[in-house]
Amino acid sequence: MSTETYMTDYGAMSKLTENNYPIWKGKARRVLIAMKAYDIVTGEEPLPVGVGKAVRTQQCEWHKRANDALAFMYLSCSDEILPYISHIDDAAEMWEALKNRLDQAASTIGRMQILQKFTASRLREDETLTQYFTRLLDYRTQLIGTPEEISDNSLRTHILTTLPEEFALVIKILEHQTPLPTAQQAMDTLLEDEEFHITTSGVSAASCGSNLYSQSSSNRARSQGGRGRGNGRQNEYRCTHCRMDNHTTEECGILKRANGEDGGNGNSRKGGNDEQTCCRQCGLPGHSKPDCIHYKRVKEQRKRVKKRYQL
Repeated sequence: MSTETYMTDYGAMSKLTENNYPIWKGKARRVLIAMKAYDIVTGEEPLPVGVGKAVRTQQCEWHKRANDALAFMYLSCSDEILPYISHIDDAAEMWEALKNRLDQAASTIGRMQILQKFTASRLREDETLTQYFTRLLDYRTQLIGTPEEISDNSLRTHILTTLPEEFALVIKILEHQTPLPTAQQAMDTLLEDEEFHITTSGVSAASCGSNLYSQSSSNRARSQGGRGRGNGRQNEYRCTHCRMDNHTTEECGILKRANGEDGGNGNSRKGGNDEQTCCRQCGLPGHSKPDCIHYKRVKEQRKRVKKRYQL
């Protein structure tokens, strides 16, 4: 499948494929409006009729805009689409042919297929929240004004019930707000939360949600290597002792406390012949709960969300 781009006088755009008609249509519409040819391709501006020099001038100008629109639509299609329109020499006919061929929302069956894709959508392992939300909004845009239109409540409910467990804390707070936030407000809050954990933990967006885990979630994340999007990607500062990403093994305070190098005190348990401090939050030895970086991050997040919504 072609992933080429087409450069217009107004910027670059992805070429039309079997899967991106709604996005292509929106961009093509803007380009055609700028070319003063959109009314021509939709059939709202017919060829001027009459006699005389003024009419002939108008006809020549109309033909020029129509031919420019025809060339633009043809060249902005990928090779897989060209066989459907290569025989067409009329701009309005080409626009309609592309719509009939690729616009799923034009038929009831097509709209039901879009709705099914929306309902089955989940955050993929290789996706960020922004990409996931964009995908959902694209499905919603295709169904606007149809009997299968996706309401704001349906979009919000889908988002809050399909995200992975690491977003559970923020979702719980959003669900208990009065009144309930709109879908856009919920997405903004979740994106802000994701960005907050990117900046505070120094890890990629793919694994930022691990900061929300409780003790059981943290242990599961460590045993499974995270949520999957960050598998195989270790920060260059990742400590091999405590598996945190903000320091090296030589700088690890947990390791130093476990070895008794800093003379720290804390809740202790016997481990073989040595007495070690054991955190009740994350389950790791070498520090107590008040010193736990996971505990501090969860507390900071709760304070930040409560302050934002004045809870």
